[in-house]
Amino acid sequence: MVQLITSRTFSPDELRMLARWIRDDLDPLVAREGPQALAVDVVLELHETFSAFAADPHGVGIHMKSLKYSRIHRAVIEVASKATRWPGRLINLCDEVIECWEEIFGSLRDIPVLLYCEGGRMRGVVKPGYWTHEETVEQWNYQSRMSRKLTAMLSESAPMNHGHLGFVPGQWWISPIFAFRDGIISDIGTTAGIVYNAGGAYAIVLADQDEFESEDPNTFWFHTKPGDRGRYRLTSANESSRYPIRVLRSHTLHSPWAPKVGIRYDGLHRVIGWSAKLLNGTLEYDIQVAREPDQTPIDQCLKRPFTDEREDYVEYRRLRNQWRIMRAKHPHKHKRQHRTTDTNEDSRITPEEDFLVRTKITGVGTKFTKLIGQPDLPPEEGFNGESNSNTISARTRTTTSNTAARLSSRTAMRRSLDGPTADELFSFSNSSPNLDPEPKAIRAPRTPAKQRLKITGIEVARLFSQMSLGQVSILNAAFSDHVISRKKSPESKAAHDTTPDHSVIEDED
Repeated sequence: MVQLITSRTFSPDELRMLARWIRDDLDPLVAREGPQALAVDVVLELHETFSAFAADPHGVGIHMKSLKYSRIHRAVIEVASKATRWPGRLINLCDEVIECWEEIFGSLRDIPVLLYCEGGRMRGVVKPGYWTHEETVEQWNYQSRMSRKLTAMLSESAPMNHGHLGFVPGQWWISPIFAFRDGIISDIGTTAGIVYNAGGAYAIVLADQDEFESEDPNTFWFHTKPGDRGRYRLTSANESSRYPIRVLRSHTLHSPWAPKVGIRYDGLHRVIGWSAKLLNGTLEYDIQVAREPDQTPIDQCLKRPFTDEREDYVEYRRLRNQWRIMRAKHPHKHKRQHRTTDTNEDSRITPEEDFLVRTKITGVGTKFTKLIGQPDLPPEEGFNGESNSNTISARTRTTTSNTAARLSSRTAMRRSLDGPTADELFSFSNSSPNLDPEPKAIRAPRTPAKQRLKITGIEVARLFSQMSLGQVSILNAAFSDHVISRKKSPESKAAHDTTPDHSVIEDED
C-alpha cells in the first residue's frame, strides 16, 4: 500500500508509482473480489488524493509533462469508466478530476504516449525509425566510439560472467536486443538460447517451446535447441557448470510464467538435473533448473511488465510497423541515415568513401535546390574558358591529395553534423572536386573537355546544396572580397588600360 500525503506536491516519479498502484494492484483486486475488497484506509487515501487533484491540480504537481510521464490520467480514467466495480464515491470524484483536467489540458484520451521524446523509455536508446538488428547494433557501436567510452554496452565479455551483474530480478525490456545493449546477455541470446563461452554458461533466454513441466515458476525443465553447444556447459561435470545462471523469459514463451510482452529477467537459477534421449538420430537434452533463494520473490517478478510498460511496447510496435511500411513503399526516401563518418580502425568505409556517399544528390535528373544567395551553376564552357585536359588531370591529382589530407577524424565528424565549411567549399569551387581515393592519370583524356567541365559544375552544385544560409552568406562575402582584390591587382589594371575603348563608335560614312 502506498502512503499518500495530499498536503505536498507530487513528483513525476511519485505520480507514476501512484498510477501503477491503482492500475496494477488495486484494479485487479477490485476486478476479482469487488469494491468490498478495498480496505477502508485505502478508500480514504484515494478519496483525499482525488479531491486534491480536482481542487488544485497545479498545487499538487499536475502538469502536462507530469501527465505524459506518469500517466496518472489513465489511472483516473480507468477508475471512472468501471462504474460497477469501484466504490461510487471514488467514481464521482474521478469524474470531477477528468472534467477539471480537460478544461486545462484538453481531452485526456488524446495525450500521447511518450516513447522517443524527453522522459520516454526509448529516449537516447535508439533513433526513431525502422532498423534491422544489424543497423541497430551499428548505431550503438558508433555511439560508443564517438563517446570514447568502451562501456559494457555491446561488450561481448560483459555478459560472460556469473551473478546478477547489477541487474535486479523483475527487470524488463521491450525487446531482447535492448537487454543485449545493457549487457545482461550476449548477441547470441537475442535469438533465444544459452549464453556461453569456453569458461561456462551464464544465461538462458527462454522462448517458444523451451520450457515445459513448469507447474511452479521456481522449478522447470528447459528443452535445449539442436545445435546449441551451450548445453554441454550446463551438463558438464566440471565446477563451472555448478554456478547459478541468469534466466530470462520472453513473451513468445509458451508458459504461464512468461511476460505478456517483451522480455523479463527472473533471477538466478541452478541446474539440478538433466536427461538426454535420442530422437530422429539427434541427441536431445532436457535440463532441470531451480531458482536460487534470497532473491526478489518470483511473485513480484511476475507483475512485470506494468500497464504503462505494456503501453510502451504497443506504441513501439505500432511506430515500428508504420516505419517499416513507409520504408518498403519509399526505399529511396528512407536510407540508412544513422550511418555517419566512422573513425574507428575497424570501420568498413573510409572517410573519403563516406563523404562521397553523403554528397550524392537525391534529386531527379540534374535539378538542384537553389538556396537564397547561392551562386548559379558554372557555364558549360568551363571556368575562365580553360579546357586543357592536362590541366584538368593535374587539378584532379592535386585536389585528391589535398582532400584526403583534409579529411581527418575531427573534420569528418564535424562535416557529418554541420556540413563543409565555407572555406572548404570556396577552395573546392576553384578546383575539380574529384574525390576518387585512387585517381588514374589516363582517365581524363577519355572524357571530352565539355563533359568534364559539366561534371565539375554538378559536383560544385552538390556542395552548395548542402550549405546552410549562413554558409552561403560567408561564401558570398569571401567571393566578393576575392573579386575586389583581383580588380585592384596590377595585372588587372594593366589589362584594363590596354583594352580598346568601344564606347565611341565612329560613323563610317
